[in-house]
Amino acid sequence: MQIKDKSRRIQGTLRGHKAVITAIELVYLPTSITFTDQSTNITQDTQFLRPSLLTGDETGLVIWWDLATRRPISKWQAQGHKGSKLPCGVTTLQQLGLTWHNFENRSFEVPEIDLQWYGCVLSHGKDGEVKIWRLFEAVSCGDHGLAFKPMMLAKQKLPTPIFTMPVNMLNFSNVEMHSGGVIATPGTQDTGAFDVYEISAPSAVTDKRTPALSRKLKAVDISKFIEIQHDQATDTVSGQRAGFGIVMKVRWIGTERLAVGYESGAVVIYRIDRQDEKNWKIQPVVVDYTHKPEPITALLYDNVRDIVLTGSSTDKIAWLCNAKHLNDTNNGIFDSTECTKVYHMEHNGISDISISTSGHVGVVTWDGYSRFYEYTDGEVENSSLKFVFKVKRQMPSIADNRLYATDDIKQQDMLHPQKASVVLYSKRQVEYYALKEKREILYNNGMSKNLVRRRLERDLDSRWMLIGYKDGRVAVYKLEAE
Repeated sequence: MQIKDKSRRIQGTLRGHKAVITAIELVYLPTSITFTDQSTNITQDTQFLRPSLLTGDETGLVIWWDLATRRPISKWQAQGHKGSKLPCGVTTLQQLGLTWHNFENRSFEVPEIDLQWYGCVLSHGKDGEVKIWRLFEAVSCGDHGLAFKPMMLAKQKLPTPIFTMPVNMLNFSNVEMHSGGVIATPGTQDTGAFDVYEISAPSAVTDKRTPALSRKLKAVDISKFIEIQHDQATDTVSGQRAGFGIVMKVRWIGTERLAVGYESGAVVIYRIDRQDEKNWKIQPVVVDYTHKPEPITALLYDNVRDIVLTGSSTDKIAWLCNAKHLNDTNNGIFDSTECTKVYHMEHNGISDISISTSGHVGVVTWDGYSRFYEYTDGEVENSSLKFVFKVKRQMPSIADNRLYATDDIKQQDMLHPQKASVVLYSKRQVEYYALKEKREILYNNGMSKNLVRRRLERDLDSRWMLIGYKDGRVAVYKLEAE
């Protein structure tokens, strides 16, 4: 798709937060429709999913939105305590129990549902706590597919966490859990290291037992694998931390690899070997110094193109290809800096990165703009990025104009720019109308066919782009069909 400035249409602005939006996540809900598709390796019927939205702010408040109506489903204090003066901003929101596959077809992604975790979301904040919440219960519906029942609506109360664990938050790093229930967090005592835990699958909704926690890898420190050279270390006399510095970002690459971004600008990919249930080994296989010596501020794994996208306090967007397989045959640690592709934006500081299924890259820079790019070539390995457009949201500025005789508050003609903080694309699924024409759609029960209204049909093929702002608002854009 050639995405242009006019190819996006704003559908509305979500106004529920009064503080900076710090995290957004799409929560995909089951519909009454499943489909069969011969181009995938998944043998069972595939569920059509409908995205809803989670937003979190710097006060720890989380709101669950219905994108179709643009109204809140629920809101609650997920991190910290309401009115607390201590840092409790949400740094991570993640839907659990859902993995997206591409099957070498970059035009769409296919969801795979793990019923043990599906319905749960993970939140993590500057208060140093990771929490898992059950937002809905997935239940069988007819001969095919699933239906969902929101827990807070069924019980007429706010969600309560089914699991809580403390983590080190001195460096405000994110956390991330992959589909197997394995979570990577900053080190308990050393901010330059990280830990890996395994969380048992949650019990049934009616069971009050807390999922069990087991630490598999403790205080993984890159300096124990790589000898710190003099030019890699910073001057300890000036108060700077030597070596790789603190952990800034973590991202899973499938279930066996973990990408970690450091304060020094290094990005290290680790390979995890589970020899048995008790013995796990970890080994760094790739190290990249493209952003050195500036800290990593954005890190994303794109499963469609198998690349790791990185950003820092510089003007560089870098991507490392073949992330799942790089250095599978070489011994030792591979320095990928020379083969990493780099694009210079001419705007320093990247706070967030998102990429669409079709490969359009959205970036939020420190000046508050959202900038969007596309690859110049179909093959990412031999391609570069080119700038397409930027989004600058403006609102009327209200000021006390004391140049006049009265003290009336008057609206100024100038517009006050609102700075962006996060950006997110939705997943692109198989086109609903194409399957409908092929008669490959299965309805979950005899009545559901009549319940699929025209508005829902349009939403099934919708592509969403969401931008969170520092004034607490979230802009919802719909992208034109590709």
